[in-house]
Amino acid sequence: MTNRQQKIIVYIDGFNLYYGIRSLGQSYKWLNAEVLANSFVELNNTIVSVKYFTTKLNGNNEDVYRQAIYLDALKRCCSKTKIIMGFFTKARKCKNCNSKNNEEKQTDVNIACEIMQDCYEDNFDIAYLVSGDSDLVSPVKKTLELGKTMIIAFPPNRTSKELIKVATSHFYIDGNRLKKCQLPDKIITKRNPLKRPEKWTKKETIGI
Repeated sequence: MTNRQQKIIVYIDGFNLYYGIRSLGQSYKWLNAEVLANSFVELNNTIVSVKYFTTKLNGNNEDVYRQAIYLDALKRCCSKTKIIMGFFTKARKCKNCNSKNNEEKQTDVNIACEIMQDCYEDNFDIAYLVSGDSDLVSPVKKTLELGKTMIIAFPPNRTSKELIKVATSHFYIDGNRLKKCQLPDKIITKRNPLKRPEKWTKKETIGI
């Protein structure tokens, strides 16, 4: 058995994590992805990279504004984090309620491609996947077949029996962990400081 440091990459399914966090409360959304990733690993191991997968919201509203601030904050505070963008398709009208919904595309493919590339290039010994999306079963299975370790970190109120069956192990991210992994309320920049969105300052007790 070797005592060498294990190389680790953490892959974060941004929207899957976001909706899990939203189920607990607004105050957890100002999340430091890199601090969260570091909370997974043992002291003798090192994180090579954190890869955060998301899709840029379209339009001109408060959700778009908050996302832009958050992604900027991640870029400034998380030196090992790479943000990888997908896209939305054109809005489709629901036949039942006539509402229009954008459909997210490419995130699953981006995650799978990054995992496979890193695996074949031997960039990690251990991978953590933050997602509850069963569409990612195939890259998880392939990673294990290639002799790597794949651990699933399920976002709050997210799970997948299919991922549990194929992964090396799994655990659940709870409110206590999220509370300890927040970005600073104010991040100093050369221009105006970045601040936690006011809507995300509400203190919650659920999920802790």
